[in-house]
Amino acid sequence: HPFSRTEALHRAFTRYRERVAVTGARGGKTTAGVADVRHRGITQPGYDNEDRDRGEPYSIFIGAPDFPTIKRVILPAFLRSIPIDIIAKPYNQTDHLLKIHGMKGITDIYFLSGKFSDTWQGVKAYGVWLDEFARLKESMYDEARTRLMERKGWLLITGTQQEPDWAYDGLLVPFQRGTRKDLYLTTWHTVQNERLPDHVLEEIARHKATMPPKYFKRTYEASWDVFEGQVYEEWHDAVHVVPGADFTFVTKRGTIGTGKKMVRLARVVAGVVDQ
Repeated sequence: HPFSRTEALHRAFTRYRERVAVTGARGGKTTAGVADVRHRGITQPGYDNEDRDRGEPYSIFIGAPDFPTIKRVILPAFLRSIPIDIIAKPYNQTDHLLKIHGMKGITDIYFLSGKFSDTWQGVKAYGVWLDEFARLKESMYDEARTRLMERKGWLLITGTQQEPDWAYDGLLVPFQRGTRKDLYLTTWHTVQNERLPDHVLEEIARHKATMPPKYFKRTYEASWDVFEGQVYEEWHDAVHVVPGADFTFVTKRGTIGTGKKMVRLARVVAGVVDQ
């Protein structure tokens, strides 16, 4: 049961080779990714006739930051969504492979860790889904595109933004500037997931009232820029900046300053003078 945001993500397949969905936590991104990959595995878009004649399967890679994420989240959701009667070979934990019957032949679906990009080398893919992109290195994104190059395959990227990283400069900025004509990027808040039950919405409202605003925007509103340019996320000038002339600091080697407020320093970690 897709909702408006996920429907738009699925429809964008016909126009864009790369699609990116950045959502708040519990925004439905993983469910959307499972549905999208399942559909491509069955319909096998772009399946080359020569590959079919040679008996080469329609290959799809599903990548996540590590195997625990795959085993805990992605794999169970995917296996629940696949009708038993189209499974050609059950999931194998040794090669992390599931085989299903597609409309034109066999589809191989690999569940792979994105921790080391070199483990993906040597296999050509028709499609790749990268989940939790914010926890992946840029080299994994580059490797996925390389695996798709020969077959002009499709790439789906989903996740919740954590902080400005390679995806900001490599995906968001080019999309906003219109310099990547093959790229579709969509963002939605957690509450825009129309399938969330009322008690989850109530919990999100409670978090909004109790969490620091920047953390809430990042976690539940998929904000890309809440920490941009800020080294220390909890820094507040009114709290952490004081006039040095008001203090006399007492150290083991003597005193620093002539202010009326006396502060004993057990240890000096660093001192910085802003010129």
